[in-house]
Amino acid sequence: MIFRNNRFPLQKMIRFASSSSSTTPNIKRFYKNVHILKADNHEPRYEIILDKRKLKTPKGNVFFVQNEPLASMIAAEWDSQKDKIVPSSIHLTTLANTVIDNPGGHTIDSYVEKLISYLEFDTVCYRNSLPTELNELQTTRLDPIVQWFADQFKCSMPVTNDVVLPDIDPHTLDIIRKYLRSFNQWSIVGIMFATENLKSLILTCALIARQISIEQAVSLSRIEETFQTSRWTSVEYHHDIEQYNIQSRVAAAIVFILLNFEKNYIYHKN
Repeated sequence: MIFRNNRFPLQKMIRFASSSSSTTPNIKRFYKNVHILKADNHEPRYEIILDKRKLKTPKGNVFFVQNEPLASMIAAEWDSQKDKIVPSSIHLTTLANTVIDNPGGHTIDSYVEKLISYLEFDTVCYRNSLPTELNELQTTRLDPIVQWFADQFKCSMPVTNDVVLPDIDPHTLDIIRKYLRSFNQWSIVGIMFATENLKSLILTCALIARQISIEQAVSLSRIEETFQTSRWTSVEYHHDIEQYNIQSRVAAAIVFILLNFEKNYIYHKN
């Protein structure tokens, strides 16, 4: 179940996904050309070729994705590398590696249960009692997204000023489990990555539904940090860099989710 909304188009998410502020040098670029190979297979399968060699995962498996648009974006990640390969700038590659190698031995059900456990600590459900200005800011900005979640899934979601969230209604948990199980293994890995970066499954769901932009989601997930940073100007530069990096990671995750969830539609349409 993907909710359709064009307020925040996929193209803008792609722009963020392909960017990174990291300049950490890593492995020297060992190839000149990058292209895509459509494998001869019953299922759609696209591999990445670096010169004449197939790209491999960390575990040595042949790297592949299941639709051409995603393959093109991953090829662009590798083609955009300069003298050094910077792992922090190839988020889509990293997500696909996680699916193919599955280092944690996860199933869709195990991912779903892990995401459900994150919902109990969702950052948008917590408010600071003090200072008053921060509490008012959180209430003003976060209450609408919690209400959207409740309306969208026809469920209830508690909000608290305490350090522990009240128990979530079991009916709500069942609804969200059913929603999450509608995604395939590829998309669920993207949901996990976005949720971990935002510290919020609720914000991730809003992004999938295209109800908010990447910038808005990251901003909402960091209200307390931004508030504190505004009082300590010496760390503003570091805060801006971190926010930009999170935007890049989250955008990659959302693109990965949507393209993999809709892979069958893309394949058969072509």
